[in-house]
Parts: sequence; C-alpha cells; structure tokens
Amino acid sequence: MNKGQISFDFIFALLVAISLISALAVITQDIAEQQKNASITAQAKKISLEVARIVSLKETIEDYDYTLSYYIPKINVPGERIQMDCEINVAGNSVTVTAGSITASTPIQRNGLSNPLTFNCGNKMELNK
Repeated sequence: MNKGQISFDFIFALLVAISLISALAVITQDIAEQQKNASITAQAKKISLEVARIVSLKETIEDYDYTLSYYIPKINVPGERIQMDCEINVAGNSVTVTAGSITASTPIQRNGLSNPLTFNCGNKMELNK
C-alpha cells in the first residue's frame, strides 16, 4: 500500500462516518418532533374528553339549577418551557380542540348544546341553567 492509498482510505472512512452521524442526527430530530406532536395530541384529546363529559352532564341535570365549572388547562409543549394556547369549539354533538396544526375531536354522548360555544385554554368554562 502506498501512502496516498492510506490517506484516501482514511478520508473515505471519515466521510462515511460523518454521513452516518448526520443521518442519525436527522432521524433523532424526526423522532423528537413526532414525540412532541403525539404529546400535544394526547393533551388536546384529554381536554376534549373532559369538555364532552361536562357537556353531557349538563343534559343529565337539566331539571335543576346548576353551574358546571371547568378550568381548561393550557397544553404543555414537551422539551420547551412554554404552554401552547388552544381553542375549544363545542358545536352540535362534538367537541373540537385545536392547538396549532393539531386537532382532536370527541363526540358528546347526549344531546350536547343547542348554541355553539368557543372557549380558550387557560380559561374557566362555565355552563349553567
């Protein structure tokens, strides 16, 4: 083997190693982004389930004077120290939570609300007779 051949093999091996490390970094970043979206989706789904449950309770206790209150939490963004705003729409027989580009819907088990309502995360939702 010549000295030039050894240098060429070393450079080739170095380029392969750098390419491999770059590919692994891209894959890791993609996995982190997918985990972040999955966490936001799960939190939005939980909020929509809770709001749907409260709206269903409204139908159950319609004969009484009542006030149903629920503090709607903001969505925590994993890996960051921020909380994401979201919007909750209650229309017909479904609750839809929208947080950025992520949407989660839950059907309401009973009749729901006659008038559509909109709430924001971080605020209190109150339903009364």
